[in-house]
Amino acid sequence: MNSKVIVTLFSLFGELERDFISLRTKEALASKKAKRMKLGKPKGTLQKSQFDVDREKIIELLTLGVSVRKIANLLKYRNHISLNTYINKRKLFDTTL
Repeated sequence: MNSKVIVTLFSLFGELERDFISLRTKEALASKKAKRMKLGKPKGTLQKSQFDVDREKIIELLTLGVSVRKIANLLKYRNHISLNTYINKRKLFDTTL
């Protein structure tokens, strides 16, 4: 019986703490909005990518004329669409060549 009471109290305290964290976060965001501060990631910022490790290989294969789908297969990536997005956003390959 005592252990049930203790577990219930700990879960109550945990829930209250989550609510307080959420409340403080919302207050801080509202304060920043009131001060007209920009929130979030700056537009146009490039994040780190899983493809950064193989960047040189990707550029080399692109200059050899290998398709994005084949590059994704060669480098063991599941999705060629995300690789294509990576290439386009970072302008790794100029299509006018």
